[in-house]
Amino acid sequence: MSGYPTGDYDLLIELFDAVDNTFLASFGPEDSSELAYLPLEDFNKDVPFVDPPVAISHGGGGSADAWTIAMLLLILVATAARKIWRHRNDKLIRIDSPSSWSQFQLNTRRPFPD
Repeated sequence: MSGYPTGDYDLLIELFDAVDNTFLASFGPEDSSELAYLPLEDFNKDVPFVDPPVAISHGGGGSADAWTIAMLLLILVATAARKIWRHRNDKLIRIDSPSSWSQFQLNTRRPFPD
């Protein structure tokens, strides 16, 4: 509907048969006062309604996500590997006692050919 000035209007609903276009029923201000004096205006004057954004979260409530757990596991594996490596290499050379140092020096000396 266009071309009508803004104002209060009575709304009348009429129902017609789609096959032979005969009048079936009507509903208007005489049947309900809710259809009387409706304030109507041009749709160009309406402010468009924008739905507010809806945030949907399916995440858990915990503070550790998959990345945090993966990083903790990586640190755990790295620490364990470092301890194993240090334990294996600790038995090769011990410099904290004088006897082991002198034994190391004796094993590394080789006579030079003249």
